Amino acid sequence: MNFRAFNIPTKKTGGSSSAAPRTVPVQQEPVEINSEEETPPTGQAGRTTVNPPLDKGKGKVRTKHAATTHPSAKRRRGESVPATESLEELWVKMGRKLKEMGEVGPETLGKLAEDSPSRSLQLEEKLKRLEAHNRELQDLTARQLDEMANLSAVAGRANAEVLQLKQENSLLMGEVSHLKEEAWVKEQELPGRARQWMEENLVEAARVLTSSEERTMEGFKLLYREEQGKEMITHIGSYGFMSGQK
Repeated sequence: MNFRAFNIPTKKTGGSSSAAPRTVPVQQEPVEINSEEETPPTGQAGRTTVNPPLDKGKGKVRTKHAATTHPSAKRRRGESVPATESLEELWVKMGRKLKEMGEVGPETLGKLAEDSPSRSLQLEEKLKRLEAHNRELQDLTARQLDEMANLSAVAGRANAEVLQLKQENSLLMGEVSHLKEEAWVKEQELPGRARQWMEENLVEAARVLTSSEERTMEGFKLLYREEQGKEMITHIGSYGFMSGQK
């Protein structure tokens, strides 16, 4: 078994131990991991050992490169660094980072994803479309209300005209009924009035009946239809024959 001797580090004089610490930005660099046999104790890296191990150089040396997304590391690896990241990508990355830190749960992360800027933009666009559609519906409703008002006014005028026509029709029907009544009365009174006229105007009636053969024959036909017409025609013929003998 081999034993190693280590030098004990001594304090360096000339510097103040109360100097204020400075914060230096540290970038992740490739980490070299040596085998257990060759790794010196912590704080002794780079120092010379008294008894070097006999199997020096036989240990395996592994090099592990820690993954990093720092732009400088990406440039060293030859990867392209995006000039800018979208607001949505930053939002999603922030949500994932909070999830890794245990600050948010899956449900909260889902809500953050739903409330991402792109989702907000989509909701805003949807709201604008809905507002435009609502305005169109309001305009359409206003036009329909105006049209209904116009139709109501037209219907009111039509009803007034129909009522007026009904009144006029009623007056006309009354006049027609009165005329029919007058005609019926005249028709009933006509024979009596004609008889009275004949009695009052026998000479004139005789002249009318004897003005032509046609009228005389028509007069005899009318007399023949009466109850005593035949007898009257016989008496007239006898009177005419006797008058001709004189």
